[in-house]
Formats: sequence, structure tokens, C-alpha cells
Amino acid sequence: MSCAEIVKAVEGVYLWIDSQGIEHVCAGCGDCCNFSQYDHLLFVTGVELLHFRESVGEGNLKSMDDGVCPYMVDGKCSVYSYRFAGCRIFQCKGNDDLQGEVMEKALAMFKEIGKRFRVSYLYVDLAKGLASL
Repeated sequence: MSCAEIVKAVEGVYLWIDSQGIEHVCAGCGDCCNFSQYDHLLFVTGVELLHFRESVGEGNLKSMDDGVCPYMVDGKCSVYSYRFAGCRIFQCKGNDDLQGEVMEKALAMFKEIGKRFRVSYLYVDLAKGLASL
């Protein structure tokens, strides 16, 4: 298994997600990054966590201690290029049906990447995922 190959495969899924007409709906307010205030969780897959670790570097990993994404800085995402599928897909004012369809397809793609590279499937909330890194 090559981490570089997994990173490339995950990036392919992210490119596909970004081409699904969802990204332009987001106003970029950052409200959804405050999980405790917004009353939701962000779930991530194991292959996404590998991609994230390799992309930001181990020295830049942070834990989520207060219900707010630790990568939200001054109301903006400091890791926007490497954001997870849920961040790319979820839009508070977006089309719920489209978001659900895109997420289901993306999860199937992540499962396939895991099978291809023999990485156990993992789907956990962001706080637990970041703590596992």
C-alpha cells in the first residue's frame, strides 16, 4: 500500500464531489464548522483521514476539543484544499436530496479505495478521527 496512491485516489473522489454542482451554494459563513452550536457531527472515513494527514503533515494535526473544527481560523477554513467530503457536500441552504445522493456515492467510492488498498473501512465523527491521527 502506498500512501501516495491513496491520496491520489481520495483526491479523485474530491474532484468528483466538487464537480457535482454543490460547492457554489455555500456562502462560506463557517457556521457549520461549529458543530456544537450547529448541533451536528461531521463524519469522515479512514482513507480521508490518511489523505488529510499526508496533505497537512503530521506537525499540523490538531485535536478537536471544544466542538469547533480546529482548522477554522478567523471564520475561515485553513485547510480548505484538503477539507473532507462532508465539508464539500454539506450546505446549510443546499439541496438535501442532491447532498444525500452525492454523499452516498462518495462513501461507496471511499469503500472501494479501502478495498483496493486493503485499508479497513472506518467512518467516525471528526473529533474521534482527528484524535486517531
